[in-house]
Amino acid sequence: MSQLKIEELELISCEKILKNGGTFPVLINALNDYDEEKYYVMKAFKKKAIEENYSVFKEIFLSELAPDFNLVAPDYAVIQVESNEVVKVYQNEDKIIDANEYVDQLDKGYKFCSLYLEGLPTVNPEIITKGRLTQYDIENIYAFDQVFFNSDRGGMRDKPNLLINDYEMIIIDHEQSLPFISSFDTGKEINYFNYFKNFNSPTHVFYPHLKKLPKNGKVHLFDEFIDNLRTINIKKFNDLFTELDRMGIEYGNKDDIFAYLYWAKSNFSKVQTLLLEKLI
Repeated sequence: MSQLKIEELELISCEKILKNGGTFPVLINALNDYDEEKYYVMKAFKKKAIEENYSVFKEIFLSELAPDFNLVAPDYAVIQVESNEVVKVYQNEDKIIDANEYVDQLDKGYKFCSLYLEGLPTVNPEIITKGRLTQYDIENIYAFDQVFFNSDRGGMRDKPNLLINDYEMIIIDHEQSLPFISSFDTGKEINYFNYFKNFNSPTHVFYPHLKKLPKNGKVHLFDEFIDNLRTINIKKFNDLFTELDRMGIEYGNKDDIFAYLYWAKSNFSKVQTLLLEKLI
């Protein structure tokens, strides 16, 4: 089995700021490891987000976790970009008063990039009929966000952070996941059961739809997700941390991350019970 390798891009050009992104994501044109020219969405986090929240790590980690739960996330990569390459594109953003000052606040390390999926609309649950939603595995997305504490799939900003095509939903934006993996909580003993029980479910974009399901229709709602959680190969992520170390991408205490994964896996039955209780 080949070791995991995080793909590194080579910048061709910064195209424009993409709207509706709190971190002012940049559409870039870049070469991947196969010398293919493609468009990517580059997220340039501020130093504070990297130092306190390990935002690039969380984007990578959740992108790696998604396939283990039969969920789709865009192909991702990382890139290093010189400040002068991005200043001009930020100068065209009305909300940024001083582009040079803004760029100075950005982290100088690797930036997270996801493949640009042109033309795919963002999910808007208010205009999608209940019948249309049943074509998609929304219960798996909901469970994934609950187990990994993603507060940004709906939440206070009411942004679903989901793209949609005729046969699948694509999950994007994971930096608001695993809030206890932070520089403030490194090494702290966390009561995962209480954390999970108290995590705010009703703000999730799919909570209203799942809540309305008849009680007898919820019994096996999370069987597929829980089976994937029960059988996940946690040891494989050692390769990921080797890559993160090589690139100098901050993630805090690796033991804290593995501790939660092993707790969730070993307590899969309890996790399933809690997921169902939240929808009663």
